Amino acid sequence: SAEPRLNLDARGGGEHIVELMQSKDKLRWYAERPFKAQGLPPGAQLDYHQFTVALNQALKELGMPLPQEKQMRQLFDKHTGQGTGVTREEFETMLFRLLCFLRASEEVLVQGGTTPTVEERDKKWRQEFIQKNTRRFSDVYEQNKKLGQGSFGTVYMVTHRTERAGNERRIRVCKIITKEQARKTGTTDEKVREEFAVLKALDHPHVLRIFEDFEDDEHFYLIMEPCRGGDLQDFTKC
Repeated sequence: SAEPRLNLDARGGGEHIVELMQSKDKLRWYAERPFKAQGLPPGAQLDYHQFTVALNQALKELGMPLPQEKQMRQLFDKHTGQGTGVTREEFETMLFRLLCFLRASEEVLVQGGTTPTVEERDKKWRQEFIQKNTRRFSDVYEQNKKLGQGSFGTVYMVTHRTERAGNERRIRVCKIITKEQARKTGTTDEKVREEFAVLKALDHPHVLRIFEDFEDDEHFYLIMEPCRGGDLQDFTKC
C-alpha cells in the first residue's frame, strides 16, 4: 500500500510547520533558531557538526527520516557557498526548497483552518496561473542567443512574439531539455515534470522566477526570468 502522506497542520508539534510554507517571516525565524541557540553572532556560519544538529532537529519536527552521513555531507557542501560553513540565508533556502519539494510531490498535505492570508492567496494564484502552455513554444517565443549548456539541457535568451516591455519585446530565458538525453542519464519525463512543479511553487528572493513551461514530443521548455550580472566565471575574475 502507498505510504501515508504527512499531515502538517497548525496544531502539530508546537512549531506551526504549515506557517513555514506560507510566511517568509516565519521561515526566517525558523532558520535563525540554530544560530541563536548556539549564540552565534550575525553573519556567522554553521560548521558541519552544527549543521548536522540543526538539520536533524528540523527533519525530526517534520516527521521525516534523517539522512545518512554521505547525504548529510552532500547537503552541507552544496549549501556552503564560498565560505567554510552554512549561513543563515543558505540554511533558510535549503529548508524552503525542502518544504516546497514535499508539497509538490504530495508527500505533505498542508491543512489550515483559518482564513487565507495574503501570502496564501498569492501562492494559490501562482500555482493556478503558472500552468503548462498548450501552444507550441516556437509560436510564442523566438529563440535567440545561446547562454549555456549542460548534460541534457541548453539555455537560450528568448523574445516573446507579442508581449512588450515598453517599446521592446519582452525578453526572457528558456531552458530547453532534450527528453532523449535526459532519459540516458536516468532522468524520466515524470521526474522533469516533478522538478517543474517544485520550481513553480517557489516564491523566494533567492530563487529564479518561473513564468510558464511547454512540452512537445522531444523537448521540455522552461521559461524563466533573466539573471543580470554575469555568471560564476565572471564573478571569480573580479
